Amino acid sequence: MSKWAPYIGVTGFMTKEEGDAVLATMPHGSKRKLMIGVLVSQKTIRDEQNSKPNRYPMAKDIAEIFTDPPLALNLVHYNTKELPTLYDQLIEVTDISGPNFHGLQLNIAWPDIHALENYRKRHWDMKIVLQVGRNAFEQVENSPEALVKKFEDYCDLVNYVLLDPSGGLGKALDTDIAKSYLDELAAEKFRLGFGVAGGLSPTTLHLVSPLLFYYPNLCIDAEGRLRDENDRLNLWAAKQYVNLALTMFGSLRYTCKNARWDIDTFFSSKSKDRDIEAMMRVFPHLKDQGNGTPCLDCEIRYFEQSKQIKDRFFNKLLE
Repeated sequence: MSKWAPYIGVTGFMTKEEGDAVLATMPHGSKRKLMIGVLVSQKTIRDEQNSKPNRYPMAKDIAEIFTDPPLALNLVHYNTKELPTLYDQLIEVTDISGPNFHGLQLNIAWPDIHALENYRKRHWDMKIVLQVGRNAFEQVENSPEALVKKFEDYCDLVNYVLLDPSGGLGKALDTDIAKSYLDELAAEKFRLGFGVAGGLSPTTLHLVSPLLFYYPNLCIDAEGRLRDENDRLNLWAAKQYVNLALTMFGSLRYTCKNARWDIDTFFSSKSKDRDIEAMMRVFPHLKDQGNGTPCLDCEIRYFEQSKQIKDRFFNKLLE
């Protein structure tokens, strides 16, 4: 299976010119790619117009959208209700997407394993992103533990997992909930890329920032809040989002929210290794007044809890 690289995603491109304009904001030598997302459905591959015609290009236009600079990751975001023929549909999408096509994001709740296995046999080098959307979350009863158990069947078939309860509707990312899922996935040591989406735009990237201390290679994707009043891609907003995301990824720092999560992790952890890791993060945060200094209220609250944490930590070591 092909490797993965972290990306900043924009979904809903309709023309090559749009893709080139946003790609122009990516600095030469960037470690991140720009994921150029093109929306495709079982209707559009049959040359039927989607109900969102300014987001879904017709099948004949897909190949022309994808461009070939080294920082582009060209993905079709595919959704379908015709699940029994999923494998045939994936092959058809691959065949019509042109020479610059790099892979698929599957916006399908827990797609058929056999269809993915057969696709992998034929296209082992393609990137596959498994979107966990609202329906997929509901099928695992919104449980991080159940999601990880379900994902075990897919981990050898995909390159990325994208947590996306919004599904292009612009619903804001819940940072705490996202971290609970990321922590469960990370604990299993899956060798793939993690991503989040949900109402991201130039004004909401702060929702992602607290996650980056723990997941610096986190991938992100934006769609719904980058559209104008006519549901067309707003190029100004898309370029601003990419620029601000690059700045955010380049300036990771420890924050009060990181420290609060460390304490939560400590109290909920079942592993001594994770306890020790959390402790090593909490107390440097409290002592270091020059890097990531907490606000006064947080510092007082953490100080009050620190003795409890220390006592519990050392008692565990003596067990």
